Amino acid sequence: MEGSVEISRTRDAPAGDSGVLSAPPAGASSAGTAGGGLWQRLLREHLPQASSSSSSASSSSSSRDLAMKNHLSLLVLGHRGSGARSLIARLAGKDPADAPKGFAMEYEYVNLRSKDDDGIVETVGVMDVWHMECPEFGELLTVPLSSTADALATTVVMIVVDLSCPHIIASELEKWEAILTEHICTGIYSHDGDLKQRLQQKTLVDLAVWQLTERRREQRAAAGDASEQPSSVLDLDAEGKLPARAEDAMVSTGMLQTNWGVPVVVVGTKSETLDAALMKQTSSFSSTGGKVPKHSLANFIQMYLRRWCIANGAALVYTSAHNNVNCEWLLQYLKHRALGFPPVEKLTSKPEAIAIPFGADSITEVAKLSIETVAPAGMDTPFSAVFKPVEAEQAVKSGPTGPVPPVDHQAFLQRQQELLQRKQRDGDLFKAIPLPHTSAGKLAIGVPSKTEAPSKDSPVNKTSKKVEQDAEKFFNTMLKNYKK
Repeated sequence: MEGSVEISRTRDAPAGDSGVLSAPPAGASSAGTAGGGLWQRLLREHLPQASSSSSSASSSSSSRDLAMKNHLSLLVLGHRGSGARSLIARLAGKDPADAPKGFAMEYEYVNLRSKDDDGIVETVGVMDVWHMECPEFGELLTVPLSSTADALATTVVMIVVDLSCPHIIASELEKWEAILTEHICTGIYSHDGDLKQRLQQKTLVDLAVWQLTERRREQRAAAGDASEQPSSVLDLDAEGKLPARAEDAMVSTGMLQTNWGVPVVVVGTKSETLDAALMKQTSSFSSTGGKVPKHSLANFIQMYLRRWCIANGAALVYTSAHNNVNCEWLLQYLKHRALGFPPVEKLTSKPEAIAIPFGADSITEVAKLSIETVAPAGMDTPFSAVFKPVEAEQAVKSGPTGPVPPVDHQAFLQRQQELLQRKQRDGDLFKAIPLPHTSAGKLAIGVPSKTEAPSKDSPVNKTSKKVEQDAEKFFNTMLKNYKK
């Protein structure tokens, strides 16, 4: 029926928890005002009740209204097998093994929860999660990346790169970068220059807010003030506005060369496998011709990702859904960028668990990484010069390139008949050849076999001939019926 919305939940997903819903009909914006449209009404009905058993009906209604007000949309771009589904399941508070599997564009919603001062867990927002793994379906981006300012203002794009396959990191980033540029810059912004200016100015405001927050943090640390950031939102002025302007943002060298106007975060998944993946990597840049130290390769990957993020205004985080590394950090960062929640800290002490917010990095900091062993040309060394593409593994990771071409059934039957006739003429091509053994029962490699083939009257040959005759009779009958 036109305008209907089919709702289905993942296996064992309890009511009020995260679930999988089909995509809303075209025109039903998931970032619209609370109470607007069929999709919003259905989503509101599936929001959980307040967690406290003593909550009144008014508090439950208030919790729902707050959840609908804090509504963000997450677009996940990551190829099949990249670990994106497991990460989404971890963000939803589920076992990564129960990650739902879909096709083309997948949708799921996640309830954003928070503890109040009394330790009561409440729902403070809802996050729509869209997942695309094939660039061939790029036209579907019109659903999660709406052309309205309200929708894009609360949308975050997450590009997933698989750290277990370092050689495809650069190609994956370039692929999704081209998709985003085509859809946002060439598509949306070409028809609405005012929207482009507003969203790009918002990105500069976010940068200025981060820089202002860092300066205040440094001032408090210098004064010996150990107080934390407010738990609700960022510091606001008397008029309830952000205490920073776009012109206050200090854009360093190489930063924001591309400003999509939409928050972007690059997520390196399967960080627990990075060490093993680097063990297999060798490089011709080594002066001895031997293996390159793993830390140099890890630094080179980090250098490349951090430079890309600086140039495109993105955050960078290494995660592990299996070990639950940095998943909570990522969730808090998403709420910070889209909903104005408190900022998160920069983490660089552990190379396998780095987390760098947008605006917290610079080319000067990246230049401190030691990469001379693998990249004598420094940061200008092409990624493909260190990590050679592996075509076989790349094909596996990219999945099937297209549908298997169909075969005409008459041609198929004719081919089977020819194989049977050839088999009768040349003998049994699939007859097992017995392996030679020594008197001790061990396999004799290179010793001629003295085992005789079974006679014509043996049960093996009789059974084989009977099967061949039945098969030939079957295919001949099929051909005759088709010709009639």
